[in-house]
Amino acid sequence: WLDGEDLTALTLEDRRRRLEAVVVQGEARPGRIDLVFYADGTGVEFAEAAERHGLEGVVAKRLGSRYQPGRRTSDWRKIKLLNQQDCVVLGWTPGKSARSSTFGALLVGAYDRPEGTLRWIGQVGTVFTDRMLADLMDRLRDLARDTPPIDDPDLAKVKGARFVEPRLVCEVEFLEITSAGKLRAPSYKGLRLDKPPEDCVLERPATTAESGNGPGEARPVRARPRGRSRTAG
Repeated sequence: WLDGEDLTALTLEDRRRRLEAVVVQGEARPGRIDLVFYADGTGVEFAEAAERHGLEGVVAKRLGSRYQPGRRTSDWRKIKLLNQQDCVVLGWTPGKSARSSTFGALLVGAYDRPEGTLRWIGQVGTVFTDRMLADLMDRLRDLARDTPPIDDPDLAKVKGARFVEPRLVCEVEFLEITSAGKLRAPSYKGLRLDKPPEDCVLERPATTAESGNGPGEARPVRARPRGRSRTAG
């Protein structure tokens, strides 16, 4: 709304022009309204620049789109700049509700450089199909053991955790590695039956000061927006 006029039926470009006419740009401070920076028609390049600066992602908005309160539409797309990591399965946690007969999350690890020590780097509990759950449970039962496969007091304290021999390898997609050394927002991508556990070396994402994708850096997965859009950081 602006001066009593409903602007939701206007296009994205028209609403932006109205905003630019009334919002005064200035020094950012708490409580101040500011305009989000955007790039018109160069979304791929914009996302690549955001990745180089270590940002979580960008939002793409379709030109000509109307504002639809309370609805999720394809006119706005959140594009996360994700990393991938091959992980060793260390165990699992019991599932709840619809997944009470399988597991809730896989406890995963990777070998850290330069010592080459296998360490726990988090747990992944999303993007599993029923078929994946059933297949993984069969494999996990065959590898069951009573104690954690690595010496990590925090891993041993995970509530209800069941442990396995560190032989299964899976691929995980994640946003970043936290200061505590754990994967943030991980999602399961599938098993890597072609890869031995000892080859699962922790690939730390490049920092702002780094560039390129040299040895040891994560392989980024870019979601490229389709059609012409304005992309905002």
